[in-house]
Amino acid sequence: MGFKNKFITILLSMLMVTSSNAGNILSIIVFPSYSHQQPLLALSEKLARRGHNLTVLTTNPPKKPIPNYTYIDMSSAYKNLKEMDEKFGFNLQREMSAVEIFKKLPQVYSELCDYELGLPQVQAFISKAASMKFEAVLIENLYYSSFHGLTHKLGSPPVIGVHTFVPWSALDEFMGVKVNPSYMPHVFSHHSDSMNFFERCFNTFLYWYNWYLVEYELFPYQEAILKKYFGTNTPSAREMEFNKSLLLVPADLSVAYPMSIPPNYVRTGTFHIQPSPEPLPKDLKQWIDEAEQGIVYFSLGSNMQGTSVPQEKREIFFKTIRRFPKIRFFWKYEAESPLSNVPSNLLIRKWFPQQSILVHPKCRMFISQGGLQSTEEAIYYAVPLLVIPLFADQPHQAAKIEKEGAGLSLLLSRLTEDNFYDAINNMLTEPKFKSNMNRLSSLSKDQMVPALDEAAWWVEYVIRHKGARHLRPQNLNMNWIQVQLVDVYGAIVAAVLFVLYIIYKLIKSIVSLIPLGKSKKGKKAKSKKS
Repeated sequence: MGFKNKFITILLSMLMVTSSNAGNILSIIVFPSYSHQQPLLALSEKLARRGHNLTVLTTNPPKKPIPNYTYIDMSSAYKNLKEMDEKFGFNLQREMSAVEIFKKLPQVYSELCDYELGLPQVQAFISKAASMKFEAVLIENLYYSSFHGLTHKLGSPPVIGVHTFVPWSALDEFMGVKVNPSYMPHVFSHHSDSMNFFERCFNTFLYWYNWYLVEYELFPYQEAILKKYFGTNTPSAREMEFNKSLLLVPADLSVAYPMSIPPNYVRTGTFHIQPSPEPLPKDLKQWIDEAEQGIVYFSLGSNMQGTSVPQEKREIFFKTIRRFPKIRFFWKYEAESPLSNVPSNLLIRKWFPQQSILVHPKCRMFISQGGLQSTEEAIYYAVPLLVIPLFADQPHQAAKIEKEGAGLSLLLSRLTEDNFYDAINNMLTEPKFKSNMNRLSSLSKDQMVPALDEAAWWVEYVIRHKGARHLRPQNLNMNWIQVQLVDVYGAIVAAVLFVLYIIYKLIKSIVSLIPLGKSKKGKKAKSKKS
Protein backbone atom coordinates (compact mmCIF):
# COMPACT_ATOMS: atom_id res chain seq x y z
CA MET A 1 0.00 0.00 0.00
CA GLY A 2 1.44 3.37 -1.02
CA PHE A 3 1.90 6.35 1.29
CA LYS A 4 -1.13 8.14 -0.16
CA ASN A 5 -3.45 5.18 0.47
CA LYS A 6 -2.07 4.71 3.98
CA PHE A 7 -2.67 8.39 4.74
CA ILE A 8 -6.28 8.20 3.48
CA THR A 9 -6.92 5.08 5.58
CA ILE A 10 -5.49 6.67 8.74
CA LEU A 11 -7.45 9.88 8.10
CA LEU A 12 -10.73 8.00 7.64
CA SER A 13 -10.07 5.99 10.81
CA MET A 14 -9.53 9.21 12.76
CA LEU A 15 -12.72 10.68 11.39
CA MET A 16 -14.68 7.58 12.27
CA VAL A 17 -13.68 7.48 15.92
CA THR A 18 -14.69 11.09 16.51
CA SER A 19 -18.32 12.02 16.90
CA SER A 20 -18.91 15.73 16.46
CA ASN A 21 -22.68 15.98 16.92
CA ALA A 22 -23.83 13.65 19.68
CA GLY A 23 -27.56 12.97 19.66
CA ASN A 24 -30.35 10.85 21.08
CA ILE A 25 -30.73 7.49 19.35
CA LEU A 26 -33.40 4.84 19.90
CA SER A 27 -32.45 1.22 19.24
CA ILE A 28 -35.22 -1.40 18.86
CA ILE A 29 -34.12 -5.06 18.98
CA VAL A 30 -37.21 -7.24 18.90
CA PHE A 31 -36.42 -10.94 18.46
CA PRO A 32 -35.56 -12.83 21.68
CA SER A 33 -32.40 -14.51 20.49
CA TYR A 34 -28.92 -13.53 21.62
CA SER A 35 -27.46 -14.10 18.16
CA HIS A 36 -30.02 -11.67 16.66
CA GLN A 37 -29.40 -9.16 19.44
CA GLN A 38 -25.60 -9.14 19.10
CA PRO A 39 -25.11 -6.89 16.04
CA LEU A 40 -27.46 -4.14 17.23
CA LEU A 41 -26.21 -4.34 20.81
CA ALA A 42 -22.62 -3.95 19.57
CA LEU A 43 -23.58 -0.95 17.41
CA SER A 44 -25.62 0.63 20.22
CA GLU A 45 -22.74 0.34 22.66
CA LYS A 46 -20.33 1.73 20.08
CA LEU A 47 -22.54 4.78 19.51
CA ALA A 48 -22.81 5.30 23.28
CA ARG A 49 -19.01 5.28 23.52
CA ARG A 50 -18.92 7.94 20.78
CA GLY A 51 -20.98 10.25 22.99
CA HIS A 52 -24.53 9.61 21.78
CA ASN A 53 -27.36 8.98 24.23
CA LEU A 54 -28.79 5.54 23.55
CA THR A 55 -32.20 4.23 24.59
CA VAL A 56 -32.35 0.51 23.81
CA LEU A 57 -35.41 -1.75 23.73
CA THR A 58 -33.84 -5.20 24.11
CA THR A 59 -34.48 -8.74 25.31
CA ASN A 60 -30.83 -8.92 26.46
CA PRO A 61 -30.12 -6.00 28.80
CA PRO A 62 -26.47 -5.36 29.73
CA LYS A 63 -25.07 -7.01 32.85
CA LYS A 64 -23.07 -3.92 33.76
CA PRO A 65 -23.99 -0.21 33.50
CA ILE A 66 -22.86 1.48 30.27
CA PRO A 67 -22.37 5.28 30.12
CA ASN A 68 -24.90 7.12 27.90
CA TYR A 69 -26.95 3.92 27.68
CA THR A 70 -30.51 3.40 28.97
CA TYR A 71 -32.35 0.16 28.32
CA ILE A 72 -35.93 -1.08 28.46
CA ASP A 73 -36.00 -4.73 29.47
CA MET A 74 -38.09 -6.99 27.22
CA SER A 75 -36.42 -10.26 28.30
CA SER A 76 -39.75 -11.85 29.24
CA ALA A 77 -40.27 -12.27 25.47
CA TYR A 78 -38.09 -15.40 25.70
CA LYS A 79 -40.91 -17.06 27.61
CA ASN A 80 -43.40 -15.80 25.03
CA LEU A 81 -41.31 -17.36 22.25
CA LYS A 82 -41.42 -20.75 23.96
CA GLU A 83 -45.20 -20.54 24.24
CA MET A 84 -45.45 -20.19 20.46
CA ASP A 85 -44.65 -23.88 20.09
CA GLU A 86 -48.00 -24.71 21.69
CA LYS A 87 -49.85 -21.99 19.75
CA PHE A 88 -48.35 -22.30 16.28
CA GLY A 89 -45.92 -25.23 16.37
CA PHE A 90 -43.03 -22.77 15.99
CA ASN A 91 -40.19 -24.62 17.69
CA LEU A 92 -36.54 -23.63 17.36
CA GLN A 93 -35.49 -26.98 18.81
CA ARG A 94 -35.93 -29.05 15.66
CA GLU A 95 -35.44 -29.06 11.90
CA MET A 96 -37.96 -26.96 9.95
CA SER A 97 -38.27 -26.58 6.19
CA ALA A 98 -38.42 -23.19 4.47
CA VAL A 99 -42.11 -23.59 3.61
CA GLU A 100 -42.98 -24.64 7.18
CA ILE A 101 -41.24 -21.57 8.60
CA PHE A 102 -42.90 -19.28 6.06
CA LYS A 103 -46.35 -20.49 7.06
CA LYS A 104 -45.72 -19.64 10.71
CA LEU A 105 -43.76 -16.37 10.45
CA PRO A 106 -46.71 -13.94 10.02
CA GLN A 107 -48.35 -15.23 13.21
CA VAL A 108 -45.06 -15.51 15.12
CA TYR A 109 -44.00 -11.94 14.30
CA SER A 110 -47.43 -10.53 15.10
CA GLU A 111 -47.62 -12.43 18.41
CA LEU A 112 -44.15 -11.24 19.37
CA CYS A 113 -44.81 -7.58 18.48
CA ASP A 114 -48.17 -7.63 20.26
CA TYR A 115 -46.56 -9.07 23.39
CA GLU A 116 -43.60 -6.68 23.52
CA LEU A 117 -45.58 -3.54 22.69
CA GLY A 118 -48.03 -4.49 25.43
CA LEU A 119 -45.37 -4.78 28.16
CA PRO A 120 -45.95 -2.16 30.92
CA GLN A 121 -42.43 -0.76 30.62
CA VAL A 122 -42.79 -0.39 26.85
CA GLN A 123 -46.23 1.20 27.26
CA ALA A 124 -44.74 3.66 29.74
CA PHE A 125 -42.12 4.62 27.16
CA ILE A 126 -44.75 4.98 24.40
CA SER A 127 -46.87 7.23 26.61
CA LYS A 128 -43.93 9.67 26.89
CA ALA A 129 -42.79 9.34 23.27
CA ALA A 130 -44.53 12.46 21.98
CA SER A 131 -42.46 14.63 24.34
CA MET A 132 -39.14 13.01 23.41
CA LYS A 133 -36.73 13.89 20.65
CA PHE A 134 -34.55 11.37 18.84
CA GLU A 135 -32.20 12.10 15.96
CA ALA A 136 -32.39 8.52 14.64
CA VAL A 137 -33.97 5.13 15.25
CA LEU A 138 -32.14 1.83 14.76
CA ILE A 139 -34.33 -1.24 14.27
CA GLU A 140 -33.69 -4.92 13.66
CA ASN A 141 -34.58 -5.31 10.00
CA LEU A 142 -37.21 -8.03 10.11
CA TYR A 143 -40.96 -7.81 9.68
CA TYR A 144 -41.68 -5.80 12.84
CA SER A 145 -43.68 -3.13 10.99
CA SER A 146 -45.92 -2.35 13.98
CA PHE A 147 -42.90 -0.99 15.91
CA HIS A 148 -42.63 1.76 13.28
CA GLY A 149 -45.69 3.26 14.94
CA LEU A 150 -43.36 4.25 17.77
CA THR A 151 -41.14 6.02 15.26
CA HIS A 152 -44.16 7.93 13.95
CA LYS A 153 -45.12 8.96 17.49
CA LEU A 154 -41.60 10.30 18.01
CA GLY A 155 -42.08 12.67 15.10
CA SER A 156 -40.70 10.40 12.35
CA PRO A 157 -36.92 10.70 12.85
CA PRO A 158 -34.75 8.86 10.29
CA VAL A 159 -34.99 5.05 10.58
CA ILE A 160 -31.95 2.84 9.98
CA GLY A 161 -32.49 -0.90 9.62
CA VAL A 162 -29.85 -3.43 10.64
CA HIS A 163 -29.93 -6.90 9.08
CA THR A 164 -29.40 -9.89 11.36
CA PHE A 165 -29.47 -12.23 8.36
CA VAL A 166 -27.59 -12.32 5.08
CA PRO A 167 -29.40 -10.37 2.29
CA TRP A 168 -33.10 -11.34 2.26
CA SER A 169 -34.93 -10.60 -1.01
CA ALA A 170 -38.32 -9.47 0.34
CA LEU A 171 -36.66 -7.21 2.93
CA ASP A 172 -34.10 -5.87 0.48
CA GLU A 173 -36.84 -4.74 -1.90
CA PHE A 174 -37.97 -2.27 0.77
CA MET A 175 -34.69 -0.46 0.06
CA GLY A 176 -35.03 -0.49 -3.72
CA VAL A 177 -32.88 -3.56 -4.44
CA LYS A 178 -33.85 -5.23 -7.71
CA VAL A 179 -34.11 -8.92 -6.78
CA ASN A 180 -33.40 -11.59 -9.38
CA PRO A 181 -34.10 -15.19 -8.23
CA SER A 182 -32.00 -16.59 -11.09
CA TYR A 183 -28.76 -15.92 -9.21
CA MET A 184 -29.78 -14.49 -5.81
CA PRO A 185 -30.60 -17.45 -3.52
CA HIS A 186 -33.40 -16.87 -1.05
CA VAL A 187 -32.15 -16.70 2.53
CA PHE A 188 -34.20 -19.80 3.44
CA SER A 189 -33.04 -21.88 0.48
CA HIS A 190 -30.24 -24.44 0.65
CA HIS A 191 -28.72 -23.31 -2.66
CA SER A 192 -25.70 -21.22 -3.55
CA ASP A 193 -25.76 -18.56 -6.26
CA SER A 194 -24.88 -21.25 -8.86
CA MET A 195 -28.27 -22.92 -9.38
CA ASN A 196 -29.41 -25.44 -11.96
CA PHE A 197 -32.83 -25.24 -13.63
CA PHE A 198 -34.76 -27.03 -10.88
CA GLU A 199 -33.03 -25.07 -8.12
CA ARG A 200 -33.89 -21.81 -9.87
CA CYS A 201 -37.50 -22.99 -10.11
CA PHE A 202 -37.61 -23.65 -6.35
CA ASN A 203 -35.81 -20.40 -5.59
CA THR A 204 -38.33 -18.47 -7.71
CA PHE A 205 -41.17 -20.22 -5.88
CA LEU A 206 -39.70 -19.18 -2.50
CA TYR A 207 -39.36 -15.59 -3.68
CA TRP A 208 -42.97 -15.29 -4.82
CA TYR A 209 -44.32 -17.25 -1.85
CA ASN A 210 -42.43 -14.90 0.47
CA TRP A 211 -43.86 -11.89 -1.41
CA TYR A 212 -47.40 -13.27 -1.13
CA LEU A 213 -47.10 -13.90 2.62
CA VAL A 214 -45.71 -10.41 3.26
CA GLU A 215 -48.37 -8.60 1.23
CA TYR A 216 -51.44 -10.64 2.17
CA GLU A 217 -50.71 -12.06 5.64
CA LEU A 218 -47.86 -10.31 7.40
CA PHE A 219 -48.79 -6.69 6.62
CA PRO A 220 -52.46 -7.19 7.62
CA TYR A 221 -51.35 -8.74 10.95
CA GLN A 222 -48.88 -5.92 11.61
CA GLU A 223 -51.42 -3.30 10.53
CA ALA A 224 -53.87 -4.52 13.18
CA ILE A 225 -51.22 -4.29 15.92
CA LEU A 226 -50.10 -0.89 14.65
CA LYS A 227 -53.62 0.52 14.97
CA LYS A 228 -54.13 -1.20 18.34
CA TYR A 229 -51.20 0.56 20.01
CA PHE A 230 -50.77 3.75 17.96
CA GLY A 231 -54.24 4.61 16.67
CA THR A 232 -55.74 4.93 13.23
CA ASN A 233 -53.94 8.12 12.21
CA THR A 234 -50.57 6.46 11.68
CA PRO A 235 -49.25 5.68 8.18
CA SER A 236 -49.70 2.10 7.02
CA ALA A 237 -47.26 -0.64 8.02
CA ARG A 238 -46.29 -1.09 4.38
CA GLU A 239 -45.65 2.62 3.85
CA MET A 240 -43.36 2.86 6.86
CA GLU A 241 -41.38 -0.23 5.84
CA PHE A 242 -40.55 1.49 2.55
CA ASN A 243 -39.56 4.70 4.32
CA LYS A 244 -36.28 3.66 5.98
CA SER A 245 -33.33 5.95 5.33
CA LEU A 246 -30.61 3.32 5.33
CA LEU A 247 -30.02 -0.40 5.74
CA LEU A 248 -26.83 -1.72 7.34
CA VAL A 249 -26.00 -5.30 6.34
CA PRO A 250 -23.17 -6.75 8.47
CA ALA A 251 -22.59 -9.65 6.05
CA ASP A 252 -19.67 -9.20 3.67
CA LEU A 253 -18.71 -11.31 0.65
CA SER A 254 -16.97 -13.91 2.79
CA VAL A 255 -20.39 -15.11 3.96
CA ALA A 256 -22.79 -13.74 1.31
CA TYR A 257 -22.93 -13.38 -2.48
CA PRO A 258 -22.34 -10.43 -4.84
CA MET A 259 -25.41 -8.44 -5.89
CA SER A 260 -26.29 -5.02 -7.27
CA ILE A 261 -27.27 -2.62 -4.50
CA PRO A 262 -28.40 1.04 -4.26
CA PRO A 263 -26.49 3.60 -2.14
CA ASN A 264 -28.94 3.35 0.80
CA TYR A 265 -27.97 -0.33 1.20
CA VAL A 266 -24.59 -0.55 2.95
CA ARG A 267 -22.73 -3.83 3.31
CA THR A 268 -20.20 -3.67 6.12
CA GLY A 269 -18.22 -6.49 7.59
CA THR A 270 -19.55 -8.17 10.70
CA PHE A 271 -19.46 -5.84 13.69
CA HIS A 272 -20.18 -8.10 16.65
CA ILE A 273 -16.80 -9.89 16.53
CA GLN A 274 -14.15 -9.04 19.09
CA PRO A 275 -10.76 -8.56 17.35
CA SER A 276 -9.12 -9.52 20.64
CA PRO A 277 -11.43 -11.84 22.63
CA GLU A 278 -11.24 -12.17 26.39
CA PRO A 279 -8.49 -14.54 27.62
CA LEU A 280 -9.66 -18.08 28.31
CA PRO A 281 -10.33 -19.13 31.91
CA LYS A 282 -7.40 -21.12 33.32
CA ASP A 283 -9.21 -24.47 33.32
CA LEU A 284 -10.27 -24.16 29.68
CA LYS A 285 -6.84 -22.96 28.62
CA GLN A 286 -5.25 -25.96 30.32
CA TRP A 287 -7.75 -28.35 28.70
CA ILE A 288 -6.83 -26.98 25.27
CA ASP A 289 -3.07 -26.75 25.87
CA GLU A 290 -2.97 -30.40 26.92
CA ALA A 291 -4.85 -31.58 23.82
CA GLU A 292 -2.38 -33.76 21.92
CA GLN A 293 -3.80 -33.11 18.43
CA GLY A 294 -5.88 -30.00 19.00
CA ILE A 295 -9.55 -29.43 19.75
CA VAL A 296 -12.97 -29.40 18.06
CA TYR A 297 -15.64 -26.97 19.26
CA PHE A 298 -19.29 -28.11 19.03
CA SER A 299 -22.25 -25.77 19.52
CA LEU A 300 -25.71 -25.66 17.94
CA GLY A 301 -26.13 -21.96 18.72
CA SER A 302 -28.10 -19.84 21.15
CA ASN A 303 -31.55 -20.99 19.94
CA MET A 304 -31.15 -24.77 19.65
CA GLN A 305 -30.63 -26.29 23.08
CA GLY A 306 -28.33 -29.30 23.37
CA THR A 307 -31.02 -31.00 25.45
CA SER A 308 -33.27 -30.99 22.36
CA VAL A 309 -30.90 -33.32 20.49
CA PRO A 310 -32.59 -36.75 20.32
CA GLN A 311 -31.07 -39.47 22.50
CA GLU A 312 -30.02 -41.60 19.51
CA LYS A 313 -28.19 -38.66 17.92
CA ARG A 314 -26.44 -37.89 21.20
CA GLU A 315 -25.18 -41.47 21.32
CA ILE A 316 -23.87 -41.05 17.76
CA PHE A 317 -21.97 -37.94 18.90
CA PHE A 318 -20.46 -39.83 21.84
CA LYS A 319 -19.44 -42.88 19.79
CA THR A 320 -17.87 -40.73 17.09
CA ILE A 321 -15.95 -38.56 19.55
CA ARG A 322 -14.45 -41.68 21.14
CA ARG A 323 -12.96 -42.54 17.76
CA PHE A 324 -10.72 -39.46 18.00
CA PRO A 325 -8.98 -40.11 21.36
CA LYS A 326 -6.12 -37.66 20.74
CA ILE A 327 -8.43 -34.76 19.98
CA ARG A 328 -10.42 -32.98 22.67
CA PHE A 329 -13.99 -31.80 22.08
CA PHE A 330 -16.06 -29.00 23.63
CA TRP A 331 -19.85 -29.29 23.49
CA LYS A 332 -22.18 -26.48 24.60
CA TYR A 333 -24.98 -28.55 26.12
CA GLU A 334 -27.65 -27.08 28.40
CA ALA A 335 -28.21 -29.96 30.83
CA GLU A 336 -29.51 -29.50 34.38
CA SER A 337 -27.89 -32.76 35.53
CA PRO A 338 -24.63 -34.39 34.37
CA LEU A 339 -24.86 -36.75 31.41
CA SER A 340 -23.79 -40.37 31.73
CA ASN A 341 -21.38 -42.25 29.50
CA VAL A 342 -19.57 -39.07 28.44
CA PRO A 343 -16.29 -39.71 26.53
CA SER A 344 -13.16 -38.78 28.44
CA ASN A 345 -12.05 -36.42 25.65
CA LEU A 346 -15.32 -34.44 25.74
CA LEU A 347 -15.95 -31.40 27.94
CA ILE A 348 -19.62 -30.43 28.34
CA ARG A 349 -20.87 -27.14 29.77
CA LYS A 350 -23.92 -24.90 29.43
CA TRP A 351 -21.82 -22.06 28.07
CA PHE A 352 -18.37 -21.50 26.62
CA PRO A 353 -16.61 -18.26 25.57
CA GLN A 354 -17.02 -19.14 21.90
CA GLN A 355 -14.82 -16.47 20.32
CA SER A 356 -12.06 -17.05 22.86
CA ILE A 357 -12.04 -20.75 21.91
CA LEU A 358 -12.21 -20.20 18.14
CA VAL A 359 -9.26 -17.79 18.15
CA HIS A 360 -7.01 -20.38 19.87
CA PRO A 361 -4.44 -21.82 17.42
CA LYS A 362 -5.28 -25.37 18.54
CA CYS A 363 -8.92 -25.07 17.47
CA ARG A 364 -9.04 -27.17 14.31
CA MET A 365 -12.74 -27.33 13.56
CA PHE A 366 -16.14 -25.93 14.53
CA ILE A 367 -19.27 -28.13 14.44
CA SER A 368 -22.07 -25.57 14.18
CA GLN A 369 -25.74 -25.18 13.26
CA GLY A 370 -24.67 -22.55 10.73
CA GLY A 371 -26.24 -19.45 12.26
CA LEU A 372 -24.96 -16.25 10.67
CA GLN A 373 -23.06 -14.93 13.68
CA SER A 374 -21.37 -18.29 14.38
CA THR A 375 -20.48 -18.65 10.70
CA GLU A 376 -19.00 -15.15 10.65
CA GLU A 377 -16.92 -15.94 13.75
CA ALA A 378 -15.62 -19.20 12.23
CA ILE A 379 -14.65 -17.33 9.06
CA TYR A 380 -13.01 -14.46 10.92
CA TYR A 381 -10.89 -16.82 13.03
CA ALA A 382 -10.29 -19.19 10.07
CA VAL A 383 -11.78 -22.33 11.65
CA PRO A 384 -13.24 -24.87 9.13
CA LEU A 385 -16.95 -25.57 9.62
CA LEU A 386 -18.98 -28.75 9.76
CA VAL A 387 -22.52 -27.38 9.52
CA ILE A 388 -25.59 -29.22 10.85
CA PRO A 389 -28.30 -26.79 9.63
CA LEU A 390 -31.70 -26.90 11.30
CA PHE A 391 -33.90 -24.03 10.07
CA ALA A 392 -34.19 -20.50 8.63
CA ASP A 393 -30.97 -19.18 7.08
CA GLN A 394 -28.73 -21.99 8.34
CA PRO A 395 -28.97 -24.13 5.14
CA HIS A 396 -28.08 -20.97 3.18
CA GLN A 397 -24.86 -20.57 5.18
CA ALA A 398 -24.12 -24.29 4.81
CA ALA A 399 -24.40 -24.01 1.01
CA LYS A 400 -22.03 -21.01 0.99
CA ILE A 401 -19.42 -22.80 3.12
CA GLU A 402 -19.57 -25.93 0.94
CA LYS A 403 -19.32 -23.91 -2.28
CA GLU A 404 -16.23 -22.14 -0.95
CA GLY A 405 -14.65 -25.47 0.07
CA ALA A 406 -14.31 -24.25 3.67
CA GLY A 407 -16.36 -27.03 5.25
CA LEU A 408 -19.04 -29.67 4.89
CA SER A 409 -22.67 -30.05 5.97
CA LEU A 410 -24.86 -32.86 7.30
CA LEU A 411 -28.56 -32.96 8.14
CA LEU A 412 -29.30 -33.95 11.73
CA SER A 413 -32.17 -36.18 10.58
CA ARG A 414 -29.79 -38.13 8.31
CA LEU A 415 -26.78 -38.16 10.61
CA THR A 416 -25.21 -41.54 11.30
CA GLU A 417 -22.04 -42.59 13.08
CA ASP A 418 -20.38 -43.39 9.76
CA ASN A 419 -21.14 -40.14 7.90
CA PHE A 420 -20.40 -38.06 11.02
CA TYR A 421 -17.02 -39.77 11.49
CA ASP A 422 -16.18 -39.50 7.78
CA ALA A 423 -16.98 -35.77 7.73
CA ILE A 424 -14.85 -35.00 10.81
CA ASN A 425 -11.98 -37.20 9.64
CA ASN A 426 -12.07 -35.68 6.15
CA MET A 427 -11.96 -32.14 7.47
CA LEU A 428 -9.14 -32.89 9.92
CA THR A 429 -6.96 -34.60 7.32
CA GLU A 430 -7.64 -32.58 4.15
CA PRO A 431 -5.66 -29.29 4.19
CA LYS A 432 -7.95 -27.67 1.57
CA PHE A 433 -10.63 -26.87 4.18
CA LYS A 434 -8.23 -24.83 6.31
CA SER A 435 -6.69 -23.22 3.23
CA ASN A 436 -10.08 -22.12 1.88
CA MET A 437 -11.17 -20.85 5.28
CA ASN A 438 -7.97 -18.82 5.50
CA ARG A 439 -8.92 -17.25 2.16
CA LEU A 440 -12.40 -16.31 3.45
CA SER A 441 -10.88 -15.01 6.67
CA SER A 442 -8.61 -12.76 4.66
CA LEU A 443 -11.63 -11.38 2.80
CA SER A 444 -13.48 -10.79 6.06
CA LYS A 445 -10.60 -8.87 7.64
CA ASP A 446 -9.63 -6.84 4.57
CA GLN A 447 -11.50 -3.64 5.46
CA MET A 448 -10.43 -0.02 5.00
CA VAL A 449 -11.70 0.66 8.54
CA PRO A 450 -13.20 -1.60 11.22
CA ALA A 451 -16.77 -2.55 10.33
CA LEU A 452 -18.22 -1.28 13.61
CA ASP A 453 -16.61 2.13 13.05
CA GLU A 454 -18.02 2.20 9.52
CA ALA A 455 -21.52 1.32 10.75
CA ALA A 456 -21.36 4.04 13.42
CA TRP A 457 -20.17 6.55 10.82
CA TRP A 458 -23.13 5.75 8.57
CA VAL A 459 -25.57 6.28 11.46
CA GLU A 460 -24.01 9.67 12.11
CA TYR A 461 -24.05 10.44 8.38
CA VAL A 462 -27.81 9.89 8.28
CA ILE A 463 -28.21 12.14 11.33
CA ARG A 464 -26.03 14.89 9.84
CA HIS A 465 -27.97 14.87 6.58
CA LYS A 466 -31.43 14.76 8.19
CA GLY A 467 -32.35 11.31 6.93
CA ALA A 468 -30.03 11.28 3.88
CA ARG A 469 -32.95 11.10 1.48
CA HIS A 470 -30.53 11.68 -1.40
CA LEU A 471 -29.41 8.05 -1.00
CA ARG A 472 -32.85 6.65 -1.84
CA PRO A 473 -33.24 5.34 -5.41
CA GLN A 474 -36.16 6.79 -7.34
CA ASN A 475 -37.80 3.39 -7.83
CA LEU A 476 -39.01 3.59 -4.21
CA ASN A 477 -41.25 6.49 -5.28
CA MET A 478 -42.68 4.64 -8.28
CA ASN A 479 -45.35 1.95 -8.58
CA TRP A 480 -44.51 -1.49 -9.94
CA ILE A 481 -45.98 -0.67 -13.38
CA GLN A 482 -43.52 2.20 -13.75
CA VAL A 483 -40.56 0.31 -12.23
CA GLN A 484 -41.05 -2.74 -14.49
CA LEU A 485 -41.72 -0.46 -17.51
CA VAL A 486 -45.07 -2.13 -18.07
CA ASP A 487 -46.48 1.20 -19.29
CA VAL A 488 -43.52 1.74 -21.65
CA TYR A 489 -43.64 -1.78 -23.07
CA GLY A 490 -47.41 -1.50 -23.30
CA ALA A 491 -47.08 1.73 -25.28
CA ILE A 492 -44.50 0.13 -27.60
CA VAL A 493 -46.74 -2.90 -28.21
CA ALA A 494 -49.72 -0.60 -28.80
CA ALA A 495 -47.68 1.49 -31.26
CA VAL A 496 -46.52 -1.61 -33.14
CA LEU A 497 -50.06 -2.96 -33.29
CA PHE A 498 -51.29 0.44 -34.50
CA VAL A 499 -48.68 0.53 -37.29
CA LEU A 500 -49.53 -3.04 -38.28
CA TYR A 501 -53.19 -2.08 -38.34
CA ILE A 502 -52.48 0.92 -40.59
CA ILE A 503 -50.42 -1.28 -42.92
CA TYR A 504 -53.21 -3.81 -42.99
CA LYS A 505 -55.78 -1.10 -43.84
CA LEU A 506 -53.54 0.31 -46.58
CA ILE A 507 -53.01 -3.10 -48.16
CA LYS A 508 -56.72 -3.75 -48.01
CA SER A 509 -57.44 -0.38 -49.65
CA ILE A 510 -54.91 -1.00 -52.41
CA VAL A 511 -56.30 -4.46 -53.13
CA SER A 512 -59.78 -3.01 -53.34
CA LEU A 513 -58.62 -0.61 -56.08
CA ILE A 514 -57.34 -3.36 -58.43
CA PRO A 515 -59.79 -3.64 -61.48
CA LEU A 516 -60.92 -7.19 -60.88
CA GLY A 517 -63.90 -6.80 -63.32
CA LYS A 518 -61.74 -6.87 -66.54
CA SER A 519 -59.96 -10.01 -65.57
CA LYS A 520 -63.26 -11.76 -64.90
CA LYS A 521 -64.57 -10.77 -68.39
CA GLY A 522 -61.38 -12.07 -69.99
CA LYS A 523 -61.84 -15.40 -68.29
CA LYS A 524 -65.45 -15.63 -69.47
CA ALA A 525 -64.40 -14.89 -73.11
CA LYS A 526 -61.80 -17.60 -73.05
CA SER A 527 -64.29 -20.09 -71.70
CA LYS A 528 -66.81 -19.32 -74.53
CA LYS A 529 -64.16 -19.84 -77.25
CA SER A 530 -63.26 -23.19 -75.82
